[in-house]
Amino acid sequence: MRPAFALMLLLLASMALTTLEAGPRTSDVPAPALVNDRLVSTNLPADEILLSLLPPERLLAVSAFATDGRISNVAELARHVPAKARPGSAADVERLVALAPAAVVLFPFARPEARGLLARCSVPVIELPVASSLAAVEESVRSLGTRVGEAAHAELLVDEMERRLRHVDAERSPGERPSVLYFMRGYTAGRGTLLNEMIERAGARNVAAEAGIEGHARLDAERILAMDPDYILLAPWRADARRRDVGPEPRAAHDPLLARTRAVRGGHVIFVAPRHLMSTSHFVALGVEDIAQQLRRARVAEQSAP
Repeated sequence: MRPAFALMLLLLASMALTTLEAGPRTSDVPAPALVNDRLVSTNLPADEILLSLLPPERLLAVSAFATDGRISNVAELARHVPAKARPGSAADVERLVALAPAAVVLFPFARPEARGLLARCSVPVIELPVASSLAAVEESVRSLGTRVGEAAHAELLVDEMERRLRHVDAERSPGERPSVLYFMRGYTAGRGTLLNEMIERAGARNVAAEAGIEGHARLDAERILAMDPDYILLAPWRADARRRDVGPEPRAAHDPLLARTRAVRGGHVIFVAPRHLMSTSHFVALGVEDIAQQLRRARVAEQSAP
């Protein structure tokens, strides 16, 4: 797995944005919906979907980042869940098994050791892929909602997501679209990523995609200067999977890869809260709204400047 994915998996928690498109898949989970059962969620997208569908008492544990409002859209609700899930070591998984969940929600790339221990303990697993498109986000919400007996409620979440996106479409100004480069610690997002679709849906052009970048890729200064974006898109905080912490991103003007760009020299840097920008749940619609709003504000400021 590329280092870029390790940075993103948490927002994406952090947050990897992969090319998996299907909704939640189950292995060893019986067909009937888990209507009244209690669950364990081990990743932020599942936290956000489940806590939007279910009361907190239906969850025995949520991911380590669920209570951090800088990157979580359900921080207040998550504080009512008693345990935090860290399915890394065998001891971590044993603690989850001791909670006696009806099922555990995992990413498909969860450690084989964790998956194996859950299987040996006869704990069912629900896989939730990290969505790489808006359509995949909607499919994940619907599929997970059906799995926990909340299909109608899940459809309402999708309807609200689509309503927000349609409003962005209606507010979009006609004419030339500004070019945007998303940047996080040397990496960007190109074609086949959720961030690419978010930028385009907000009414902008993703210069990384136009440059032929597929997925997530590291950039050097020469390539960034060649892209020459109108705006640089940043999130002010970044989740660190290894440290289980959230830290500030460096200022664009202090980043040697960005400091020489026309966008940074002109002050054309836009910030979007990572809980919106990096979400791969239905809250992604807020990220699209934020990008569009920041671009509108920047254009108004430019037009009113002397």
